[in-house]
Amino acid sequence: MMTATGDRREVPPMRRLRLLMLTFLGALVTAPPAPAERVPTCTFDAGALPAQTMPHRPHGAAIPIDQIVVLMQENRSFDHYFGQLHYQGQRRAGAVPMDASNPDPTDASAPPIGIFHKTKYCESADLDHSWNGTHKEYDGGLMDGFTAQNVDSTDPNGSRTMGFYDSSDLPFYYALFSTFAMSDRYFCSVLSQTFPNRFFLLAGTSFGHIANDLPMSPTEFSQRTIFNLLDEADPPVSWKIYFSEVAFALEFAYVHNHLPGNVVPIEDFMIDAQNGTLPQVSFVDPIFIGQANVENDEHPPSNIQVGQNFTAGIINTLFASPQWPSSALFLTWDEHGGFYDHMPPPAACVPDDIP
Repeated sequence: MMTATGDRREVPPMRRLRLLMLTFLGALVTAPPAPAERVPTCTFDAGALPAQTMPHRPHGAAIPIDQIVVLMQENRSFDHYFGQLHYQGQRRAGAVPMDASNPDPTDASAPPIGIFHKTKYCESADLDHSWNGTHKEYDGGLMDGFTAQNVDSTDPNGSRTMGFYDSSDLPFYYALFSTFAMSDRYFCSVLSQTFPNRFFLLAGTSFGHIANDLPMSPTEFSQRTIFNLLDEADPPVSWKIYFSEVAFALEFAYVHNHLPGNVVPIEDFMIDAQNGTLPQVSFVDPIFIGQANVENDEHPPSNIQVGQNFTAGIINTLFASPQWPSSALFLTWDEHGGFYDHMPPPAACVPDDIP
């Protein structure tokens, strides 16, 4: 959610400095760690460097940040979670039009199905966020296929996808993003499920994978990741993965070879933060697998408030750390999870020419 700047809404000037830090992280975690021969043939015109547009702002090594913490939660779209966010002095941030809708798939002549405030914190079933399903929801940028793609026996017109939460449901998140910077140009890397999008977080590519059809087995992938780059930097950049149940990055052989020193239980995050010994880069993994009342990654059908509480614990622990004054935390969600969003994603290049 806090991953890239853009023009969905006017961003208050007070937040622009913090947005620079988000841009810095984007360069850090999304650039494909690939040799020259893997540079994609698809390219877009390069944008301006920070120093060219904001010479009075710090950039690069001049940014006073010594520690970066990355937390990626699961399966929530921007409009679904933050479409009702207010900016100071405004009634609404304007993320999602209040008349936003999708057609009723059961009756073409019926009124469209609009967005509505959800009252249940646990979904009864997962929504469609497969490769095929998400592309049908996207519908070439019309964003009008969500209801049709989410029809089932318990939801005959697919209306669940149009539900949203607000500050009464997510008080910590709304307080957090009313205080710190939020980047509302939020799009997943792949119009699909968790695995390919988490691959993008760690390696800048999904290696052509488009689904959660991969075994959770150590050393599955030998490709390079951000952790290779951190170790190869001069001087090396220290890093750890703090996992709640299983470290997703163990899919990569390079990370598996760094057990146990760099891949440690979530309790170590609390200890390291308290002692002021967090590494320069930290990745935090929630509980991905479990009962709905235990799973804290916010993936349906898990309780969103359980996930919010987990995130609050991580953030408040960092706030209390002696390292907080020189730290930046980046919170995002891996993909939309089948929930409606009115903003179509922009075109993007395949990072390694793998279709």
